[in-house]
Amino acid sequence: MGLTIDNFVTLPGVRNDSANEKVRLHASGELSKTSAFFFFRSHARARENNATAQAFLDSIGNHPAYSKYATVAADTLTALRQDGKPLTTRHINAVMTQLEDTMIRDLGQTIGRGQELARAGVIPDGFGRAFGQFCMLHPLGNIGETDPVPGAV
Repeated sequence: MGLTIDNFVTLPGVRNDSANEKVRLHASGELSKTSAFFFFRSHARARENNATAQAFLDSIGNHPAYSKYATVAADTLTALRQDGKPLTTRHINAVMTQLEDTMIRDLGQTIGRGQELARAGVIPDGFGRAFGQFCMLHPLGNIGETDPVPGAV
């Protein structure tokens, strides 16, 4: 079945800003937190560290709400990990915080756009918020910004 975003964000310590424990993906597909000493004496594990980080990015790319932010997640994680360092609970927390902040900003913009369309009579009154929420999961492009809305009411 593969790992999901929930496998990463529900690890103990992920939502705790002060936690900075290493995360390891085992060959069996299981995730675990590992002591820093394990990675210190096994510093040649850059490939394994990269596989764990890639599994995290893949879980974001496979999530319906987060998938369109996969590039943001990859850029944030690359800046945090630097040179194949192990994925940590702090990295996961930072990436998820960045994604959630970006989603909140985008949701505000799509709701605002939906409300503009409702005021313009393009969609029924009172549906601006629902339209904005729908657009977060089903991107429709720049409807009504440059060209007329197809099938406008």
